[in-house]
Amino acid sequence: MRKPFNLQIVKILKHKCFTIKKRIASIYYERMVRAVYAMMQNYLEDDNSIVAYTSSGDPLTKEEYIKSVTTAYEEAKQGDVRSSEDLRNEVEKWGDEEI
Repeated sequence: MRKPFNLQIVKILKHKCFTIKKRIASIYYERMVRAVYAMMQNYLEDDNSIVAYTSSGDPLTKEEYIKSVTTAYEEAKQGDVRSSEDLRNEVEKWGDEEI
């Protein structure tokens, strides 16, 4: 026994509609993933974004921060460091200074 013609068309259309919805969702998902990935890449490559702050609260970009850390590392390698005792003595002198 054969199904009525109209039911077959309805089933085919429902299947096509489902397939189209899946494809649209897939395209949307792919675009979202690409957009998020592009934003992440842009953020990671952006040397002008603030990544740290100095002890006085000034903002540092990624490039400035790397330069600051590299400079401090090089100074320490060359022995340009303060002992904790020297630092303690310097801090004690701060109280003696006039504002």
